[in-house]
Amino acid sequence: MFICSQPLDKKNASVDLEIELKNEEDRKCEFELIAEVELSEKKVSSMGEKVFISSGEGKKIFLKTNLKNPQLWSLEKPVLYKLNLFISEKGKIIDELKIPFGIRKVEIKGFKFLLNGKSVFLKGINRHEEYYGTGRVDKKNILKYDMELIKGMGANIVRIHYPFEKRFYELADEMGLLTFAEIPYWQVGVKDIKEFTSPEVMENAKKQLENLVRELKNHPSVVIYSVGNECASETEEGRSAIKELIDYTKKLDPTRPVTYTSRSKTSCKSYDLVDFISENLYFDMDSEGLNKILDEIHALQPEKPILITEFGCDAIKGISGNTRGSEKYQAEVIKKNWEVFLSKKYIIGAILWCWADYWHQPMRTDLNLCFLNNLNHFLEA
Repeated sequence: MFICSQPLDKKNASVDLEIELKNEEDRKCEFELIAEVELSEKKVSSMGEKVFISSGEGKKIFLKTNLKNPQLWSLEKPVLYKLNLFISEKGKIIDELKIPFGIRKVEIKGFKFLLNGKSVFLKGINRHEEYYGTGRVDKKNILKYDMELIKGMGANIVRIHYPFEKRFYELADEMGLLTFAEIPYWQVGVKDIKEFTSPEVMENAKKQLENLVRELKNHPSVVIYSVGNECASETEEGRSAIKELIDYTKKLDPTRPVTYTSRSKTSCKSYDLVDFISENLYFDMDSEGLNKILDEIHALQPEKPILITEFGCDAIKGISGNTRGSEKYQAEVIKKNWEVFLSKKYIIGAILWCWADYWHQPMRTDLNLCFLNNLNHFLEA
């Protein structure tokens, strides 16, 4: 089920439905498919079609309607419509599905990220789905608390490295927080270049992308897909694999920008493949070095905007002074980096690493330490 809803102009919006049906009965079925669009519990549009499906067969149904005077989903006012889908046989409803959705349009134009035609500078947070004492299990509704803090501090986008629990996307839709959704195709080819040409690795990555798009394509908050993170994209093998994954993602969902997150800087061979460049950059206090590398990356693809997908430095709560590792030092790094980002017209935003402390499995088995990363500051543009 795919709901593609976008504003056509100030007074009209289109709602296109792609519905996959399968007849699991041992007989041929004749029924009516009814789709109703609802806003604030009031029906604003309806459409339908009679369908015939033989036993065991599947069929795709395409329905379309236009809405007058649509209320758009935005950061400030995340209006959600509801699609009510019914299957009726001989006047009796035998199945139904209800899906919330938002009407909005996402575009990359020049050096701008546009939401409903308005430029948005992306101010974001990277977040791991981990909770103190319970791992992946959120027993105390910390997720909602975190997202309220993220929204309240002025951030407008959250980058995730793997699929989160369903409630995350529901809250993002309801609160007006954008989502940068990525699969854990991470550091592929870094240790073994043959990973790029492995059919099993590619098949696994495509399956992850299928699952990602299928689960998230009706969420208005999800505005970006990323096919991987910090792979050996400085190689021809890496470029070929990343191109295959980007092309595959665009076939699954052509309505959202697709990118790949690099750390290869000017050695990356995949910048021309993406809708916008995504780069992880850790330069500590070196503003001059950060400024230089950004201009060098920009020179490789001067027509494409750049999103900084990771920046910042570590800090440990309680350490004071100007020494590295203190919260004061961390805040100064964020400030200096942010000033550089704001000075570049081709940068569409930056996403800070990281939201909170998280447990990071050590690569070496002889270590019993965890990696801590602490966020205490965020600067508004």
